[in-house]
Amino acid sequence: MSSLARRAGRLLGAGGRIRAQLPPLRRGRDHRHDRLAQRARRSSLRAASARARSRLGWLDSLAGTCPDRYFDWMAQAGWSRGNLRFYLEYLFDGVDFRGRRVLDVGAGDGKFSFYAACMGATEVVGLEPEAQGSSAGASSAFEETASLLGLENIELVPTRLEDYDPKANAFDVLLLHASINHLDEDACIRLREDARAHAVYREMFDRLAALARPGADLIAQDCSPHNLFAALRVRNPFEPTIEWHKHQRPELWAELLGEVGFENPRIRWNSFNSLRSFGRQVIGNRVASFLLTSAFVLTMQRIRS
Repeated sequence: MSSLARRAGRLLGAGGRIRAQLPPLRRGRDHRHDRLAQRARRSSLRAASARARSRLGWLDSLAGTCPDRYFDWMAQAGWSRGNLRFYLEYLFDGVDFRGRRVLDVGAGDGKFSFYAACMGATEVVGLEPEAQGSSAGASSAFEETASLLGLENIELVPTRLEDYDPKANAFDVLLLHASINHLDEDACIRLREDARAHAVYREMFDRLAALARPGADLIAQDCSPHNLFAALRVRNPFEPTIEWHKHQRPELWAELLGEVGFENPRIRWNSFNSLRSFGRQVIGNRVASFLLTSAFVLTMQRIRS
């Protein structure tokens, strides 16, 4: 709570009043102008108070549920609550986190890990190798956010999938959000024509299968390399930083995961979250995705060993 107090202290002045830069009162005999100036001061104060309350909204939300605190936290980070809620419901469609252990491979800042923990997972482990050395402070920031959300069932482990030791515990949900191609980028690029690259990913997926309990859900989100802008060799205005040659089709991922015991592949094509369900129905398909972002979600289940 000390960090919360420090943040609050920067926004609150002596006596708990909101700090605000108010326009000075004009002096003179024009009382009407003084009244207008006073109104301007009150209006400015209300606006400043509203801005401060907005910035301090996460303090008020501490009394709410964990999902409430989560969406408040994400809103402070710049996410639209509505868009994020819609995307998460789409991403985890059919996945029940309650009472389950979750492994988030390539957890990044933890936004999906924290969501799973708030939605009832008994334990969440986020793997993020960049948290080891190259991103100083990542672990402490993760722990601070967990404290802010009131979570004790979540941890960030700064290691790669192949080096992770689960201590004989298996997981019920495995998430690879924008990370499946980064497990080994060089092998991913050569995956379709190089047997050695295939062997690298087969070993990696064997590792995933060993970490999954029978009936476990696997969710992989990424982009397909088949995209109009990639074919034209021009920058995609929707995804300008994508290196298309470092990605693979969802069907190929489903085939490789099927070799290690994951079954029932389901491929869905993303649309723009701001368009909500209408967008999913109209442009959430392979053809439209080819013209836009080529983003997909692949879900499978661990059925056999």
